Amino acid sequence: MNERNTAINNVVSKEGNRLFDFIESRVPTYEDAEDILQDVLMQFVASFDSIISFERVLAWLYTVSRNKITDMFRKKKPISESEYISKEQGDELQNIIADIAINPEDRYEQMFLENEIENAINTLPEKQKEIFILHEIKNKSFREIADSTNESINTLLARKRYAVQSLRKQLIKSYQEILEISK
Repeated sequence: MNERNTAINNVVSKEGNRLFDFIESRVPTYEDAEDILQDVLMQFVASFDSIISFERVLAWLYTVSRNKITDMFRKKKPISESEYISKEQGDELQNIIADIAINPEDRYEQMFLENEIENAINTLPEKQKEIFILHEIKNKSFREIADSTNESINTLLARKRYAVQSLRKQLIKSYQEILEISK
């Protein structure tokens, strides 16, 4: 029993920090990473006797970690795209639109900006454009889109993120022009 505990302690002390970094880079919060690491290590201790070699231990730890991360995302309620954008990159597109008050003097600026946004959306790659329109304009949830397109939610989130980044780059000049005009 002592040999077993020593072996487990050696693995955890050698690989614990790297495993935690691996998990933390794939989950939204530090607390989620701690929870997953704890679950993985508890399962590791319980299954230690069935794992044959050190190489298999590492593969086993990372495989179980990936599975726990996937399970966490399946169990959690889906985050809204506005939360996702805010966490990942800020919500510039909504800030741009919100900055323009709707009064008669600003109507031209709003129409100009709407036209610029529409043109920018039309320049997106087809799959990014599709996910952006389905989610932002047609108000479809990522789950609905995933079900109808047979794509994973993570793939859809990535496409949406790239679309927003591209739109931000394209629209920043237009936004700056509007700010200059309104001064």
